[in-house]
Amino acid sequence: NACCFLTTWAFRFYWFHHDIDRVGDEIMQVEHFPNHLDTIAFMMQVLGYIHAFHICILTLMTLDFLAENQRLAVVTNTIKLASTQLFSLALIFIIALIAIALAGHVAYGSQIPEYATMWRSLGNTLLGVLGNIEYEQWKQVYVHYTPFYFTVFQIVLILVLLNMVITA
Repeated sequence: NACCFLTTWAFRFYWFHHDIDRVGDEIMQVEHFPNHLDTIAFMMQVLGYIHAFHICILTLMTLDFLAENQRLAVVTNTIKLASTQLFSLALIFIIALIAIALAGHVAYGSQIPEYATMWRSLGNTLLGVLGNIEYEQWKQVYVHYTPFYFTVFQIVLILVLLNMVITA
């Protein structure tokens, strides 16, 4: 935890120092401005990855803390016992998610900007699992394919995988 915290602050210090060097007349010139925005976007992405890793470490530390309490240890012991089954379900879910996202990217990528790249398609498919489904936008692109895609999406990602999690 302390290592992640120090890494984050070291990265922020580097970023601040890097921006201080660019302040002045150089940043106001037109040819340097887009490069500076690309650098800011890259550093924000790296900082997001560092924060995501830090959240994972904090979650693991919380589970370790729960194991110390006798009543709450039931939760951690259940997770330990079901870890192989949960890993198998997660692997099946990821494979199905990628397959549906690829189908969405191929079908709707040329018309809908949210499906233009595979990463965007994967993100929107995951949002669809959470309930944010853009059925009308899909139907404007392909009237006949959309009901089939929506049905497969619902059956595979939501009903079957939810049923597998409940029975596991």
